[in-house]
Amino acid sequence: MNRRNAIRNIGIGAGITISAGALATLFSSCQSEMAVEKDNWKPQFLAETDASLLDELSDIILPATDTPGAKEAKVVRYMDMMIKNIYKAEDQEAFNLGLTGFKNLLQKEQEVEPTKAKRKHLAAMLDKHMVNLSEEQLAEAMKLLNSDAPDPKAEGAAEHPYYITQFLASLRNLTIAGYFGSELIATNHLNYLPVPGPYQGCIPLEEVDGKAWAL
Repeated sequence: MNRRNAIRNIGIGAGITISAGALATLFSSCQSEMAVEKDNWKPQFLAETDASLLDELSDIILPATDTPGAKEAKVVRYMDMMIKNIYKAEDQEAFNLGLTGFKNLLQKEQEVEPTKAKRKHLAAMLDKHMVNLSEEQLAEAMKLLNSDAPDPKAEGAAEHPYYITQFLASLRNLTIAGYFGSELIATNHLNYLPVPGPYQGCIPLEEVDGKAWAL
């Protein structure tokens, strides 16, 4: 999966929207906690098997090229922290339902247990259900994202397309926000100024670095 095409073609909407300010504030605090835990990190919300799955999925969306991938940027730690501390209870429930539905779909379509799925199986799932969507599928996904949530307690709720679509939208958003807001990417591959930073209201264009700015 080509990184540029992945970001450009995912196209399944915003999912759960969080302001840039909230993201920046939370990520700053998350980074402190992550730094303390280092390699002994354990997820606080996700099951460890699910964290491993999301770690691989995020790295397929943003793989290592001439810059590090999502796995190296430790995006899954950001995901876990966001879901635990920012998502409302109903959004957490929806995420878990969608994740369960995605794993069931993975087992059905790829004929492999989610815990044993290889990168090729996960890439095939993302290509089919996230990236290579027809105009009709894209319209249906947007319709689902803008509809009311089905009863989460109903039998078979995890298999409902609404929850799977919401999960994929959240996966996309969390991956991109976590990647471009990570310390590794922000400080080494993007323009980065700590907040609050200096205000320069008017500077010559030639003094502006051409790199994008970190979140």
